[in-house]
Amino acid sequence: VIYMNTLSELSSYVYLLGNDARILHLYTEGENFMSIHELLQDLYEVCFEYYDTFAEMAISHGESIPNPSDIVLSEGIDWNPTFGDAFDTNFIIGEVKEKGNKVITMGDNLDGYEGFVKSEIDAFNAELDSIVNYKFGRIGK
Repeated sequence: VIYMNTLSELSSYVYLLGNDARILHLYTEGENFMSIHELLQDLYEVCFEYYDTFAEMAISHGESIPNPSDIVLSEGIDWNPTFGDAFDTNFIIGEVKEKGNKVITMGDNLDGYEGFVKSEIDAFNAELDSIVNYKFGRIGK
């Protein structure tokens, strides 16, 4: 389990999830193509919207926002970027569920901020949970 300490860290991981969802979206193929393709677009749009929200909140709390691309080069990061040019249904569902639930856990474990910040995190987690666990879960059945 990863425990987030700052909004800045959470925003970086949200960006990474959105970026991986976009790559999966571009290279989706096979069974359930259209429904997965559309859900992945929903996922990366939600992530990029909330990345902006969390990054701006972090800055307002005096935190620095790194370039998210830079954090994948950092030593000790717990994220494996998605690589490839063809992804089938089972691979996509596995990636989305693993990475999406990791980010949900990060948001759940972020404390020490005002109620309005926690409300934004909770709203993001609710949207993310709906896409990751409900909608992608339904495709996997």
